[in-house]
Amino acid sequence: MTIMGFSYWGFCEEYNNSSIIETPDGGRFTRPIFVKELLKRNIEVIALQQRRETYPLNGLKFDEGFPEIDFLFIEYRWGTWKNDIRNVNFKADYYESDLDRQTKLINLYYGKIPIIIWDTDLKVTDDFIKKYPKIIFTEPSFFPLRSSIISMPYFTDYNINLFDVKIPSRQIVYIGSNYERYWALEKYFFNIGDKCKNANIAINFYGNWLNFSVERPEQKEKIKHYSSKINFNGRNNFIEGMKILNDSIATIHLTKQSYCDFGLITPRYFESLACNCPAFIPKEFPLELYGRKFMADKNLFDTIDFISTISLDGRKNIIGIQKEHAEKYFPETKVSYFVDSLLEIAK
Repeated sequence: MTIMGFSYWGFCEEYNNSSIIETPDGGRFTRPIFVKELLKRNIEVIALQQRRETYPLNGLKFDEGFPEIDFLFIEYRWGTWKNDIRNVNFKADYYESDLDRQTKLINLYYGKIPIIIWDTDLKVTDDFIKKYPKIIFTEPSFFPLRSSIISMPYFTDYNINLFDVKIPSRQIVYIGSNYERYWALEKYFFNIGDKCKNANIAINFYGNWLNFSVERPEQKEKIKHYSSKINFNGRNNFIEGMKILNDSIATIHLTKQSYCDFGLITPRYFESLACNCPAFIPKEFPLELYGRKFMADKNLFDTIDFISTISLDGRKNIIGIQKEHAEKYFPETKVSYFVDSLLEIAK
């Protein structure tokens, strides 16, 4: 049996077991899909970071030592004020072990087995790559910046439906945290705020928008400004956030500018499909995941206003079109494709 060591800082659990709220883990939707596909192929998966799940995914094993494994797959962690003692804002009371543990894993297994790093937030530096020339570097971008980086986009199982299609509340939402997304917030939510208010459509955000951090010193004033048109709410546990998405007219997938530059589709793009919530993608993004008609443009509000009035069958039709387009034209976003690629790389 092939054994994969898996280093991730987050949660791998059934969605209904989600209980921890205050965490920026963006892989809660995709990670269980990934591990289930590996287990289905008779590949043993050992999680090598500190266990954070109350009820981990059935079949997932844990080891905080250095077990015998065939290859190591790492969701890359980078230095922050919580995990890097060299950071000027480091506070011991908030220490998180992810970076130190990742370093130990790399140094122990380096040169002995294949190590694949998946740089999910485009944080790997040139110096790090030079330091570890035997590591295989990958990232979720369709168009990686470096020619040496292998493209391994985020993925889903298109058969997943977390909830049935429903007639939603009068709201559009963004479920996700604030990391370098002001430009998209302003253009695609704030700028249609008055029109939404006149149409009795609320704009609700859920995430870390009210968590003011030393890494985001500007956030307090920004949120004060945007609050004139947007209702900011705290984080929810995963499944509650998905229920809110299901109960919304639509969502608009805010994105970092760098994600537009390199075509990095995040798990949010697949969560909306699984929640049966129509979604739009900023027109700056280089990939029409759901098709051209669902790229946000100057007619965005009019389209949202129209969607707010359609029947249940009409909503089902929109979701069907989005899923069909994504699966047909972007097969790289299937979990089976992702695992095939990983296993080929790890040979």
